Amino acid sequence: MSDAIKDKYSGIFSDIPELGRICMSAAEKYGSGCIKSITACVSAPTAWLFADHIISEAESMGIERLYFLSRDGYLPMKAAEYICSAKHSRIKISYLYVSRYALRMA
Repeated sequence: MSDAIKDKYSGIFSDIPELGRICMSAAEKYGSGCIKSITACVSAPTAWLFADHIISEAESMGIERLYFLSRDGYLPMKAAEYICSAKHSRIKISYLYVSRYALRMA
């Protein structure tokens, strides 16, 4: 990974240095410009932080079960499962299979 890319993303992760270290080490496994490297620095942290926010909000509201819809919800659901496990959260995570057609008809 090039120094320019490291500098760019290390600044973004300055508020959460442990997440930055994990993402950077994952990105270094792949070359700069590789889609896997970009995923490690952009998509994965976004899904992780989104899931963490959802779990924190659900806990503060007393919600006991979260449903993630199929397709777009898969990555945040996997992150939420890991976060709930690591935090020993009582929130149950479920994956709800829905068709595109059913969502369009709402």
